[in-house]
Amino acid sequence: MQVTTPIAVTADWVAVSTSILHATDLPSLDDLLDEALDAWLAKAEPVLRWKVAIELYTTEQVSSGRAAEIAGLNYFVFQQKLKDAGIPFLAAESTSIEEAQQQEALIHAVFNLRRP
Repeated sequence: MQVTTPIAVTADWVAVSTSILHATDLPSLDDLLDEALDAWLAKAEPVLRWKVAIELYTTEQVSSGRAAEIAGLNYFVFQQKLKDAGIPFLAAESTSIEEAQQQEALIHAVFNLRRP
């Protein structure tokens, strides 16, 4: 049985992170953290993934789509679970009139809707 020792101090984390970056093709510490968090999420229990996703979503730190990914659910299942949990759906806000018009045009094009 192999015994692993946790990295004890912050300086060790810096050294380990730097060594990982040198040994891999990851271009930055952000990329390394993304990979590490993705690996952690993949192993996390569904209940924990849901809790993390809901905290990030309800504090508007991530979109509903990203929250669904974090929870390990498809978008429509995520929306239903929000409803079941009594959590309001937070619609994305347009940043400009032009963006809203582009989104409306896209919806009309995708669903072959006639313009009003």
